Amino acid sequence: MATRKLKTISIKGKEYVEVKERILYLANQDDFDYSIETDYQYFESRKMWVVKAKLTMYKDDKQYVYTGLAQELESDNYREVNYSSALENAETSAVGRACAMAGIGVIDSIASADEISKSQNRQPAQAATEQPAAPAVEDTRPWLSDKQLEAVVNRIKGGDKEVYQKTLDAFKVNKKHREELSQAMKAEA
Repeated sequence: MATRKLKTISIKGKEYVEVKERILYLANQDDFDYSIETDYQYFESRKMWVVKAKLTMYKDDKQYVYTGLAQELESDNYREVNYSSALENAETSAVGRACAMAGIGVIDSIASADEISKSQNRQPAQAATEQPAAPAVEDTRPWLSDKQLEAVVNRIKGGDKEVYQKTLDAFKVNKKHREELSQAMKAEA
């Protein structure tokens, strides 16, 4: 799909398009309809959010689907944006990458200006810790179902507080279920 000239930022001699420009392009064009959906997963042991964005474009009775993935680590430093906004940053990056997969805002790289800036900001902090990044490991645990959640909450209400951590260790838990489990634990405290 042809794109109009988008505003760019030069970083180390290469031109990059910000995610907001990619989204504005979608919002301001009349050639097709579109939808953006995001899904996320939280890896508590690594304090990491992983977000998958799906951009669907509808044109001439056809659907074109593009995906983008991104991850962000929560920060322990309240002065850093990922102290409170790691999920939001991961979602923005994932949406930007989905747009790039559709050819929106691709000039020198799929990466957006936002991603390049973040990676440059992280380099001094990573060098200071002198620890290599752990390789990404696929989480093969099953997702906690609504029925399983109900059973765990009932066990917590019955006084079995150990089931909380066992559940987090054995299952991937979405945000809604995590909040319900936390509320059950607080109610029993």
